[in-house]
Amino acid sequence: MRYFLLIMFGIVLVAASLAGQTSPKPPLKKESAKSAAPVQYVTSEEARKLVTMALKHDGHDPEMPGLVLTEITDATGRDAFTGFRMFSLAFETENGGSNNIATYAVSKKTGDLWDSDRCVRYNFPELKAEQQKIMKRTGSTFESEAMERKALCGLN
Repeated sequence: MRYFLLIMFGIVLVAASLAGQTSPKPPLKKESAKSAAPVQYVTSEEARKLVTMALKHDGHDPEMPGLVLTEITDATGRDAFTGFRMFSLAFETENGGSNNIATYAVSKKTGDLWDSDRCVRYNFPELKAEQQKIMKRTGSTFESEAMERKALCGLN
């Protein structure tokens, strides 16, 4: 009987230790040494080009003396409005004064272009072609930035 109890006790211990084991974990997948390239958002130069296209579309001569297009940033040089590159178009007078004509907002993800003073979105074939190139590069769409548009002009 004593041997029987020892054998049973041994079986219980083995069963208990086996029950505590978990199945072996699959090996971890190694991360690729090649990481994904960062998204290339619209640069200041690209945004300026889009605004210049809009000026020409509206019949303005961007080279007109006194007409000045200035990128608007905060004191640290960052975008004044999250998600957009902002530009002010002003006419500087000979006596040093200036009149603001318009403020433009260019989406950094799509190139979506707005006259942000009037909340008017630009939409013409040459601009659309440039925006398609930008969206292909960034992987963004107009629909994916609905929140940014709403913050800009309260629109969807």
